[in-house]
Amino acid sequence: MTPREKTLALILGCLMVFGVGGGGFYYGFYSPISSLHTQVESLETEVGRLESDLEKESNKVASILKLHPRLQGWRKLSLPVAEKPGADAQNAHLASVRMDYSTLLRDLLTNSGFKPNNTVVSVGRSFTTQSIPKLDFKEGKKDAYKPISFEISTQGRLEDLGVFLEMLHRVPLLHHVPSMKIENAKKAQTKSDLKILLTVEGLMVPGALKNNPLVPDKLAKEAKSSLSDQMVLASNPRDYSVLASANPFFPPDDPPPAPPSPPPPPPSVVRGPEEDREEVLSGVKLTTISGDGRRWEAYVYDQNRGGRETKLRTSAAWADFTIKDKYDNSMLKAKLLHIDPAYIVFQADGELYLMRCGETFFPVVNTPMEKEELKQLGLEKLVPPKPKVAPK
Repeated sequence: MTPREKTLALILGCLMVFGVGGGGFYYGFYSPISSLHTQVESLETEVGRLESDLEKESNKVASILKLHPRLQGWRKLSLPVAEKPGADAQNAHLASVRMDYSTLLRDLLTNSGFKPNNTVVSVGRSFTTQSIPKLDFKEGKKDAYKPISFEISTQGRLEDLGVFLEMLHRVPLLHHVPSMKIENAKKAQTKSDLKILLTVEGLMVPGALKNNPLVPDKLAKEAKSSLSDQMVLASNPRDYSVLASANPFFPPDDPPPAPPSPPPPPPSVVRGPEEDREEVLSGVKLTTISGDGRRWEAYVYDQNRGGRETKLRTSAAWADFTIKDKYDNSMLKAKLLHIDPAYIVFQADGELYLMRCGETFFPVVNTPMEKEELKQLGLEKLVPPKPKVAPK
């Protein structure tokens, strides 16, 4: 074999070794590893999707329970479910629950003020049959709940209807009022003649506690008692008493009287110039006290205004007098009560004052007479009587 042939044979052998080895590496190691990586990535993607769905579902459940916390106790709040399987047992249990629930409704209506002889409670058609979702149970797919519907026909007042709805609201059961109709009964003369049609629907949920009895008497008494702090399905408080105040058939007999209108504001007074009161009264003097044996007189002179003196007597026509400034503003309104040869006694602003000849009204008006002084002068009778207070 020539050297050239040996070189070609060596190259061919190397190519065969690398070709067989590379194929074995690809098919025996690289291809399975690559396929495994692809499967792992696919599974991780699926796990991520499932975790995202689970998180969304958990958030949805949490939001529902946040809005309606009472749903957390649905196993206790459901109408009682049958303990025994089988169609006969189920039908017998359903008939028993219907009887107990109708008894509960009649008790609530009676406790609310409706008369039994005007009330009819009968089995009605369900409002939610078409929209009941299916859930997976151990026995297979079942309705999430079974509604039990009742029709109520009664006659009474809106006040009684408000009480009934409030009491039904308090009963710890899963139920609601899907429809309500109020009509004015024929020849209605009073508020008690309104015709009321109601549909009440209770729910029986599979998986509820077996020992969840429906005791009408107990539930009716609990509903009649004061409202406790129990959580209710309604997210906002309900005030059913407003029904009575919104009666469209019988408006209130005696509407509340309109509040009295406020008194008109006093007319605005534009005051003119005014002198100082003390200065004006300092210029008015008691000048003379005289008597003719039959009656006494006193004379007052206003030095500010000049003119003639003012004559005063204790008689009604001469007793009242007013001192004014030069702008005709009243500075003092007084009444003469007593004249003595040495002094006079006058009344102003509810007080009594003693004034002697030669004195001016200021500063006399700064010193009202005391009871002791009146007593010493024998003038107690001048004290005005206290006004009588009317008995309450």
